[in-house]
Amino acid sequence: MDNETRIRQHIRELIQEEFSKLEEISTTGNVAGYLTPYAFAKDGKTNTKRVKNLARMIGYKLTKRGEEEARMRDSLNEGYYDYKNDDSMKPHQKIGNAISEMNKQIKEIERSLRMNRRLKKETGTTNDKLWKRTKNQMVKLEARLTELAAKIREMRG
Repeated sequence: MDNETRIRQHIRELIQEEFSKLEEISTTGNVAGYLTPYAFAKDGKTNTKRVKNLARMIGYKLTKRGEEEARMRDSLNEGYYDYKNDDSMKPHQKIGNAISEMNKQIKEIERSLRMNRRLKKETGTTNDKLWKRTKNQMVKLEARLTELAAKIREMRG
């Protein structure tokens, strides 16, 4: 047996010896955490007090951001029921007015986009000159608009 073969055999024995000493190996040490915005909510509905109580019961507390998000969901749900139960207009009128208002808002978005595309082109600004955050926000904005288009298609039937 030559030296290289003996060294390899010795290394294999050392590795095997070390592995036999280990009882358990955890492979989750480098896994990044993830957000669970509805961790304590039932069916996406929540109220701030209930969420706080559930979190406190298991030894956690809401962050400032978590409290704000819970409050926002509460107000959105309350706002929807007020909107739905408002007898000043029929449902089809409410929908028509909302769509009309959204069209006005989209025109503003288009105007802003047109101006900034023109500015980018005229000044010769390249994508590598944009901030990383700006690039990420553009990607997210595009995804949101695609999502909205799908919801509108669904609503049209």
